[in-house]
Amino acid sequence: MAIAISVLSACATNRPTAPSQKAAEQAWMRSLYESQSGFGTYPDNYQRIVKEYMAGHLKDPESARYTNFRPLAKDLKLVDIKTRQAILGYSTCVSINAKNSYGGYVGARRYWFLIRNGKVVDSLDPDTSSIDPVLASAMAKMIDLTCEMPKVKQQ
Repeated sequence: MAIAISVLSACATNRPTAPSQKAAEQAWMRSLYESQSGFGTYPDNYQRIVKEYMAGHLKDPESARYTNFRPLAKDLKLVDIKTRQAILGYSTCVSINAKNSYGGYVGARRYWFLIRNGKVVDSLDPDTSSIDPVLASAMAKMIDLTCEMPKVKQQ
């Protein structure tokens, strides 16, 4: 009987997040987007910032073709919701087609970038998972979803 009680009480501590905690987390997330100063300086030159960042990551940066830059929006990268850590900035998405090491264009791929104070502080890159086709496909879908989510557009 004592063993059964201890097992059941151990299970009780692993309950899903309580509704009040979930509501507090959602309120915290909303408060981040309402912040006026937490996003850093607005990057008027965001397209140049992205191109300079990608120059260090592409095999042939001179061949890169950038299309469909999404207008900047306030955005964030959630680091840890439990400890309420997030990186705030301005995000954009862009399709990039560049040559690979064989000299051929790989086809346009969508990327997501988070810019804070004139620097790319985070990105979602479909090429980081090019070793595993299943992982690459999942990453591309995640980027598409992230880029399609409504954001707080910068006025």
